Amino acid sequence: MTLTPFEWPQYHLDRVRKVFEPRYGEKLSDERVINIANNLYGYAVVCYDSWKKRIKKEEDEIRTRKRNGGQEFPHTEEGQDKLRN
Repeated sequence: MTLTPFEWPQYHLDRVRKVFEPRYGEKLSDERVINIANNLYGYAVVCYDSWKKRIKKEEDEIRTRKRNGGQEFPHTEEGQDKLRN
């Protein structure tokens, strides 16, 4: 079997097998099921990291707008005019 980030509980492997065996149309070996589970886990980690970065960026933009009096681009000429008025 391949190296895994941790030992997968049997119920996780059963769930992966239940979803992917009908798609492949054959009985999957334990090694193949673990490989699919590892790929799904890796994809979930990448998605979560991407989501965290997006949320942090949005929170930073909100904080910046609050500091700048609600203006998105206070450094532009138009933004400076809005701040003066």
